[in-house]
Amino acid sequence: MIIMICNIVGKEYIPQLKELWKDCYPEDSSDYIDMFFNEAFPKIKCVAGLDNNKIIGVIYLFPCTILDGMPAFYFYAGAVFRSLRGNGYYRKIIDFAIKHSRDMGREFVCHPLPHLIDFYENMGFTEKYYHAQLSYNLTDIKSKIKFKMVDLTAQEAFTMMRKTAGRGYILWDSEIMDYILMDYKFINGICRKIIVNDKEEYYIFARKETDCIKITETSMPPKLIKEFANELINEYNGNKLTAQVFLNEGDEKHLSCVSSKHIDSSTKWFTLIMF
Repeated sequence: MIIMICNIVGKEYIPQLKELWKDCYPEDSSDYIDMFFNEAFPKIKCVAGLDNNKIIGVIYLFPCTILDGMPAFYFYAGAVFRSLRGNGYYRKIIDFAIKHSRDMGREFVCHPLPHLIDFYENMGFTEKYYHAQLSYNLTDIKSKIKFKMVDLTAQEAFTMMRKTAGRGYILWDSEIMDYILMDYKFINGICRKIIVNDKEEYYIFARKETDCIKITETSMPPKLIKEFANELINEYNGNKLTAQVFLNEGDEKHLSCVSSKHIDSSTKWFTLIMF
């Protein structure tokens, strides 16, 4: 009989946590899993469900700041062994993670897959953060604006994000930003600094999926994204581009994130760069 307890666990559990990762995310390579535990694990908190010291399930908590300086944990890669699902273990792990976050004075936020939104709502989570999605096709029109793309460093990203942190974005701890850039580069993601007319600087995080470049987060305003679309599509050999941006009145809204508390603020775009 399984009697699960929850606790914060350390590096001595990494071999078991790797086995859980392989069971739940079989598409991920051993190199990628090793990178996560070498680079991210020392910087985050790991909430685990245990039975006689054996891992049953897990949630990883990434420290960050949201909405006017509110400290938070971003919930990442939650999982339970497939053979043990359907017994309520995952719900208990989430309950513990929320309590731990609140005990530390932190918000607890997550980005659920669409089919799990009802599950989180039933646990008392609130649909809170939304974004609009822009779409562009490759055209023959050449922009008169000068764009230059260069490598983005973690410190540059952290500095630029700090300027927008009160507008609905996550502000990641600088150590976490180091890992995020490493993660993107590992999977051939796009994380670049964009210099506009040799003076204004912006960042973009994006992924290429078949022939579509998908911007998951950028500090560029929509007018500039439209001007920049052709250049980005050509640079990465795509045919179209989509970008997640702040909502404007009348935009079709898409759920970005859910929150464990009822934050009294307007719905805005919430970062998706860890998605």
